[in-house]
Amino acid sequence: MKKIIISFIITLSISFSLVGCSKEVTDEELSLNLSLNEQDTAYTGKYTGTLVDNIPNGKGKFTVQGESDDDTWYYEGDFTDGHFSGEGKRVFDKKNIRQDGTYANDKLNGYGKRFVDDVLVYEGEFKDDKRNGNGKAYDLDGSILYEGEFRNNEPN
Repeated sequence: MKKIIISFIITLSISFSLVGCSKEVTDEELSLNLSLNEQDTAYTGKYTGTLVDNIPNGKGKFTVQGESDDDTWYYEGDFTDGHFSGEGKRVFDKKNIRQDGTYANDKLNGYGKRFVDDVLVYEGEFKDDKRNGNGKAYDLDGSILYEGEFRNNEPN
């Protein structure tokens, strides 16, 4: 019986070490190295969501309070190893800009939408947060300005 219990405890211990330490947090202060610019930059903010070994993994929200109101933003969605990865949205409150879509390497990569003042201004393909591929650009009144191929944020 002792051998069975000891074997069970060892198996349980190994299982937990393979899975990592997972916990839910609210407004936990974190610093994340994000690839938002040309190089990785450390951003400090508040995180609410799932941490695995103290790194955002799974669903969460990361809010950055910048030096000015224009620098304040948040990302809400999927995280992998502390990076924006999967479905999510990035919101710049003071600029009234929102970007929804598929994120990889902390940027929109794949299909997404950009809104200004809650008005859709672009929907289509993105690469590294820039309009790249097929898409539609809209005027603030909802009329289509351009539909077709984009390259490096410009109609092509």
